[in-house]
Amino acid sequence: MYTLGTLMIKGQTYPDKHPAALIVLFLTEMWERFSFYGMRSLLVLYIVTQLNWGNGEAYMILGAYATLLYLGGIWGGALADRLLGFRQAIIIGGITITCGHFVLAIPGVMPLYLGLGLVLTGTGLFKANITSFLGDFYLPGDPRRDSAYTIFYMGINVGSLFAFIACGYVATRYGWHSAFSLAGFGMLFGLLIFIFGGKYLEDKGRPPCEDTIKKTHLGISYRVWVALGVLAIAALSSFLIHSNEILSYALPVIGVAVLGYWTYLALTHTKEVRQNIFSLMVLMFFMLCFLACWEQQATSLTILSEYHVDRAPSYLAGFLNWVGLEAVPTPWFAMCNAIAVILFGGVLAGAWSWLARHNKEPYDPMKFVIAFLFLSAAYVLLACKTAVVPEGGKLELFWIPLFYAIYTLGELCMMPVGFALVTKLAPKEQRGFFMGAWFMGLAFAQYLAALIAKMTATDDLVGEAAPLSVYADFFTEIAWVTFAAAALLFVLTFFMRPVFHRAEEEKAAA
Repeated sequence: MYTLGTLMIKGQTYPDKHPAALIVLFLTEMWERFSFYGMRSLLVLYIVTQLNWGNGEAYMILGAYATLLYLGGIWGGALADRLLGFRQAIIIGGITITCGHFVLAIPGVMPLYLGLGLVLTGTGLFKANITSFLGDFYLPGDPRRDSAYTIFYMGINVGSLFAFIACGYVATRYGWHSAFSLAGFGMLFGLLIFIFGGKYLEDKGRPPCEDTIKKTHLGISYRVWVALGVLAIAALSSFLIHSNEILSYALPVIGVAVLGYWTYLALTHTKEVRQNIFSLMVLMFFMLCFLACWEQQATSLTILSEYHVDRAPSYLAGFLNWVGLEAVPTPWFAMCNAIAVILFGGVLAGAWSWLARHNKEPYDPMKFVIAFLFLSAAYVLLACKTAVVPEGGKLELFWIPLFYAIYTLGELCMMPVGFALVTKLAPKEQRGFFMGAWFMGLAFAQYLAALIAKMTATDDLVGEAAPLSVYADFFTEIAWVTFAAAALLFVLTFFMRPVFHRAEEEKAAA
């Protein structure tokens, strides 16, 4: 570790520099996100334009993939905690992800499903565990922890930004399967950084019991059982992506079971804790609604950008000729979201801090209201512009980055606050369950987002998009829904205010 100086806080001494492990984990995560977002930005377009399937079918494949991916963090984290340890889970996950991307580089329908199954299975082992692993390098109360996770989060945005640019360019110039291969090489590069950077990871992240991982069962070592289990999960995931209608039956059952247990926990606690739990339940419902409307980037917004946006305006002709492109690649529009996060994230965090110093920072539910209003405003903008484009015309390119700028402000008001809510309101002894349930809400939102996107689907017009009038109505409906959600939540904030006032008092007392 870098120990050029120390900090003394409340009698505890901490180094004033971050450990070298932060650099290793930052770069590993950056390249994993490069591979993830690079492939995700291409998936719907590949299915529609290369496999000649309908838009709706493409949306549901992506929705099933994203849903299972979020659910994978639950079993991946449990496997690391009980058997593998963070290091082995990350390495096995990285290998599986790499193989998945290279399988996607093989033309055909079967490689599509198998590749997606491998990628989401590997991500289940990789994503949650590398995030948790970073916390091992900081003692409880370490003042560097928050800044470390901020730096780590920036790696996600840098990786996604490069992914949209590079994979979109390669897909346009050299073909879709070359772009999938590029995503695979990105993950491979990140995996090598993690392996060769192991000397900077001290002795952390080892299996909880080295003897257990070396044991055998039925004459087969646990390591082989893990490998077989990973392949089995990948095969099952591939099947569920292919037969994604199964999820429409399974998810409601899972949701009812989780809510039932959530309610049981609430009723077995004191009045104050019960109020906290029910407030968290209400806010989780609104978070799910928000994400279902927000997660249109890779589905309906991608098809809109591909077919109804002027991607070769005259003022970009010189640039496009210089890079050897006829038009702006559709995946490049997605990078507007990453750029906006980088530009506005610090500004918004500073604004909340300034308001807090002046005792004017809004309660967390009010931040959710503001998030809905930003999202509604973004869709109002797009609805108005698509409604006035004449038949056969195209939307001006610059409206898409403006839409994403407003859209991202809503994201920044919602997502960071949401995860903090769980640690603030959930009972300490059940915090793991509630965080898992929150992630399950994210998974459900992915599937709902795909169902919503199907409102613009044109499966009877393969290789085409719905008329702009359909998109205008679609964006108008989302704008009304998100505005209504903001209004309803605003009313509910008055009932939840005592809960958050009490939480702030407890925080101040601590």
